[in-house]
Amino acid sequence: GALDIAITAALNEGDNLLVPAPGFPLYQVIAESNGASVKQYPLVPERDWEVDCAALEALIDDKTRAILVNNPSNPCGSLFSDDNLREILAVAEKYKLLIISDEIYGTMTFTGHEFTPIAALTTTVPVLAVGGMAKMFCVPGWRVGWIMVIDRNNVLTEGGMRQGLMNLSQLILGANALVQSAIPAVLIKPTPTDNKLNGSGSGAAAAAAVSNGDGGVGVSGLTGGG
Repeated sequence: GALDIAITAALNEGDNLLVPAPGFPLYQVIAESNGASVKQYPLVPERDWEVDCAALEALIDDKTRAILVNNPSNPCGSLFSDDNLREILAVAEKYKLLIISDEIYGTMTFTGHEFTPIAALTTTVPVLAVGGMAKMFCVPGWRVGWIMVIDRNNVLTEGGMRQGLMNLSQLILGANALVQSAIPAVLIKPTPTDNKLNGSGSGAAAAAAVSNGDGGVGVSGLTGGG
């Protein structure tokens, strides 16, 4: 799915990816399936499972290509503070590393806590932000994921990664056209009137978007999974 494409595009054989520990095992599986490896940076329980950025920086070598950030965290359930995200970005900028941001749980925060996309805190570090329908919009089984490329200085374009992402997206089966047609509608924040018409949940809004035929043009670059 989208994670597979993002990680595969970032790594060549022999490269390494920095991933959180504890973390989602699939990151390592994808990296190693492409002849790369992972290095695990610690999340600190005494700091609400935030990233130890000194330990993160110590892992970097000449084969490190990207830092994978999973926020909110799976399995820890933690939400990184803006200050912690800025510390991660400072390390990435210092070593000219890409950020792959797994934001699949971005809409699932507890009351009183607000998720900040890491790309919103930088104008220099390129970010591949990965999201999907199943968890973010409560529609398990739709299997739709996406990658948002935030690259304000065209680093990824000049390096050929944008084209690589497009090439990789053609190798897997995409989401069906009916589901794709709902994506533009569900990614736009609903108004109170929309919520009354469609039900209070995101899944209801997504279902209504399909049944109403909203957003009839398919969205390119969608992948199965997510």
